[in-house]
Amino acid sequence: MKSRGAVPEDTVRALGLAAVANVHELVEAANRLEEAEDDELVDLRGHKARAIALSILAAEELAKALACSLVLEHAGDDPEDWRGFWSVFGRRRHEEKIDALLGLEALVIAHAKDAPDNLADAFRKENAAELFELKNRAMYVDIEGGEIRTPTQVVDDESLARAKRIRKSATIWAIALSLNMEG
Repeated sequence: MKSRGAVPEDTVRALGLAAVANVHELVEAANRLEEAEDDELVDLRGHKARAIALSILAAEELAKALACSLVLEHAGDDPEDWRGFWSVFGRRRHEEKIDALLGLEALVIAHAKDAPDNLADAFRKENAAELFELKNRAMYVDIEGGEIRTPTQVVDDESLARAKRIRKSATIWAIALSLNMEG
């Protein structure tokens, strides 16, 4: 992908902080949906499916915040310095955002002096294509092998636990990135 070049530092900082705020909002919304009371009007499994999707959307937004943080620390005016930034912004290829998060996160951890153990355990275990597929299945009705598939069918203990791990890790990363970008 051809890089589009540098962006002013204040714009990158504001963009990164907006992405961090969105991570927190998505995590909060997912938590509320997952914890929704089961009553006559609430399809609890439907709410939990949306919580899974929102958790993965939070990870996509986290990729944006991480890209902003990295370019604030390391990028110059050379368009090549901005390649990672532009791989997660200005495009609607969401699977690539998840993949970028996994790669950028590994880079940060590899260069961190005091990286906390298991900080990103949730993301290190993930596969971008699987997360993208899970997000889509948690949001859309489809047909597979002649069978109608609904979002409620992705709700199982493993998917819910996976979504919780992602939300926890996304929250920790978002706090760390906001402190870095505000400082």
